[in-house]
Amino acid sequence: TVREAFTHLKFTLLMCWDLGKKHKPYLIATYIMTIVMETIGLLLPWLLSMITATVSTRPRSPNLSGLWGPLVAMLLLWLCGIVINTVRERMASYVRGELSRDLPVEAIRRLLSLDRAFHHENTTSELAAKITRGCASVADAVGLMQFNVLPRSTFLLATVGLLAWINVWFALFSVALLIFYLVVMLKGRVKSLPEY
Repeated sequence: TVREAFTHLKFTLLMCWDLGKKHKPYLIATYIMTIVMETIGLLLPWLLSMITATVSTRPRSPNLSGLWGPLVAMLLLWLCGIVINTVRERMASYVRGELSRDLPVEAIRRLLSLDRAFHHENTTSELAAKITRGCASVADAVGLMQFNVLPRSTFLLATVGLLAWINVWFALFSVALLIFYLVVMLKGRVKSLPEY
């Protein structure tokens, strides 16, 4: 059901945060950089609109000195975005690498703490395959959180905040449409999943 899908998403988020406790400074820094990147993504179109407004008001005027400020700001923001994105990707790769190294060790430590009955019922090859798949899935989930879920959530909150600043009713209508879309999408996704 949709409720189960949201519960699963909540559990996945908490699990990723719990597994990344050791690397919390890197995760927090990555999220802050994501917020900065989203802010830059919102500022660049605004600066471009300033340039367009300046050019359209004085199309034949040779004096376009008002363009230098927005152009320099756009260039600096673009360069800052490249640097921040590079650092963010390096930090995310470091966290994924550390998780890929730490998770198998933790999984084997937990396996060794289980009783003999568990090991008698499960073969070593099955356990090794589960550990490999599980560690790869967790590393992918952390990467998905850093580069997809958190940036999209931040951008969505910023957009709703901007809409609320312009018109509260329009913002509420947009949020209602978004919730309706998510519910329909999740219902369709849950129905398409195979039953086990």
